Amino acid sequence: MLYAMQAIPRTNAFFANRPLRECGALDVVRTLLINPVPYQLWFLRDLYVFAVVAPLVYCLIVYIGLPLLVILGVLWISDIWPSARLDGLFFLLIGSWLALRQPTYRFSDIYVIIFSLCWLLIVTVNTSISVIWGIQCGALLKIAIPVGLMAFWLNTDALRRIVDACRVRAIVPYTFFLYAFHEPWLTASKKLWLKSLGQSSWSVLLAYLLCPIVVMAVGCLVAALLQAHAKRLYLVFTGGR
Repeated sequence: MLYAMQAIPRTNAFFANRPLRECGALDVVRTLLINPVPYQLWFLRDLYVFAVVAPLVYCLIVYIGLPLLVILGVLWISDIWPSARLDGLFFLLIGSWLALRQPTYRFSDIYVIIFSLCWLLIVTVNTSISVIWGIQCGALLKIAIPVGLMAFWLNTDALRRIVDACRVRAIVPYTFFLYAFHEPWLTASKKLWLKSLGQSSWSVLLAYLLCPIVVMAVGCLVAALLQAHAKRLYLVFTGGR
């Protein structure tokens, strides 16, 4: 699909990467398997690597455990971290510790409110700093991730009731397909929007709000058509999910 889109004349402006039609065979393989254009697929590539190092992760969790996670967490938040690509390894270690140790905690309702308010406060402060002073505060952003995860985790029951009560539940089976589908089409749609309507404040805001909805709607339609008429192909695209 990407190759076909890039083959259309005068579409280079909508793709940041070098067109596949201009790449040699080795570059095509590298683009598809090692450095994919849809950046969300980097996550799947990293999963293959993490599967290889899983025995090492197991040993680290069994013999060191929580102290290792605390040390790595401080280094991660402090940006004393070798590469952003290792962020996933840090969260893999956390998940492995939870799976192997299976700790049990009971949180009262007050903790649901505390984590939710803390997350909203951190996100608001970080956004305000970015907008007013143009400064990106990496530490605040990273703190917001685990706090936000806890907030959503503790709100699972309430969120489930909301999902069950509205029609969004109908697209739940397509979530992984949408994850794999949304780029580079989302970036291309925003560039097309801004090229057609200009880059005024309102145009940028509408592109930010509307383009994801359009891409999701198209993705759901494509997923439904594939499931109905080419189910095996759909299973290949989604890895059987």
